[in-house]
Amino acid sequence: MFGPEIGDQVEERELAFEGITAERSNAGDKIEIMIGAKPNRHITHSITAPNRVSLEQSDEGAILTLAIKAADGTMSLLRFHSAVRPEMVGAVAS
Repeated sequence: MFGPEIGDQVEERELAFEGITAERSNAGDKIEIMIGAKPNRHITHSITAPNRVSLEQSDEGAILTLAIKAADGTMSLLRFHSAVRPEMVGAVAS
């Protein structure tokens, strides 16, 4: 994550992507990214007032980076170590 007042900050590395949620409400929109499968290595990162979401994809369509910009100018980046096919995001593997 990086922003004009905080500079570049790494919240965590090498944790499994667990999920993402988006909430719209009168109190304000919010996106939450969950990473880390183990209770002692789990993070939920919240982005308040997101106003831009973008994906960087490989030529094959796999997601490489998810970028979310908040109204305050803060940018949150989620880089996938192993590229994820778009149809697998939010899917349940069996």
